[in-house]
Amino acid sequence: MSRPPSSVSPRPEPAAALPAAHATDPGTDAANLELCAALEEHFEELPLARSRPLHDLAASTMKAPVLAGQVLSLPAPPPITEEEVLERFAELADPFFQERERAPGEPVELGDAVLVSWEAVLGDGGTPLAREQQVEGRVAPDPRLPGFFEGLVGKKVGARAKLSCVMPEDFSEPDMRARRVDFTVDIHQALERKPPNAESPEFLQALGYDTLPSVMDALGQHAMDERTQEVAHQARMQVYDLLAQKLETVVPMEWVDLEVREQWKAWRTLAQVNGEPVEEVEEWLADPDLRAEAELRLRLELALQAVCARDKVKSGPEYEAQLLEALAEALETEVPGLKAELARAPAAEALVKKAAWFLHATEHAMGQVEIRLAEPSAQEP
Repeated sequence: MSRPPSSVSPRPEPAAALPAAHATDPGTDAANLELCAALEEHFEELPLARSRPLHDLAASTMKAPVLAGQVLSLPAPPPITEEEVLERFAELADPFFQERERAPGEPVELGDAVLVSWEAVLGDGGTPLAREQQVEGRVAPDPRLPGFFEGLVGKKVGARAKLSCVMPEDFSEPDMRARRVDFTVDIHQALERKPPNAESPEFLQALGYDTLPSVMDALGQHAMDERTQEVAHQARMQVYDLLAQKLETVVPMEWVDLEVREQWKAWRTLAQVNGEPVEEVEEWLADPDLRAEAELRLRLELALQAVCARDKVKSGPEYEAQLLEALAEALETEVPGLKAELARAPAAEALVKKAAWFLHATEHAMGQVEIRLAEPSAQEP
């Protein structure tokens, strides 16, 4: 989302009308930290404000944004192609391939899994670029390294091979785009991989289906569901932008400071669990991009609170129950066990309750706008 202005109203509400926010900390308990970290990853794309301000004050201190009459135009999901379904089927069948290690001196074939080491130099002058050891790969075309892996076909296991590739125009390193790179490759290992019989009853049963067409239909439907969810995500982002922009309230800078600190605590939780170094909070407080994101999250939450207060919307237990079911599935546990864990982890429990309210409020706001999908024939090819 783009950053909205601090005030979009010519007569913003004064900061003095707003109360101080408050926050929670996951603490240092290991179980609490791990659960909070898992939830942070699950809610990563949800623009939640973490400083927990204001629920009961929205009605009296803010004018709720009006979304009625707003029309959002979004592209309809494109149709699923046969190639996409086949790619998904290949990924699904991958664990069922039979593998055989090729003997030294045996040639590599297309589809093999390989273990290689390589050195790379620029082709126009021999400038050294990189050296990689024990890299795993699949002998198949890779648009990131066109000609590299398929260039191993026919080369012998245990041998050293010379390959050249022209880097793509959109390569991550600008200085290497469209330039030739020469590789010296040591082929340590190659595994021949034979696919399963796609129509064998044993294979289909392992996938949970009776026939191959039913597998393909399910894969196609899953792909379309993902595209539909992406359109819904785009619609939510546009509604979030509208809410934040239409809120006629100035967010106090001390609130932004607190929100940045709370986001830092959430990141610190993940870093501690993953054993990563922890930056100082002062670095976050001085980062203009992080401050803009924090202000946007606060504006969005204030706007949602104001809309819910105006419309007398209260989040019932059913929304939290739905979220707990989704979380239990994502975390591969049962709802009763997850509830027991949350009861022992106050910060994690508060985060779940906050997310349940946020999702309910979002659903209510989404119902106030009109969403129009462009017909596939009207989209650009």
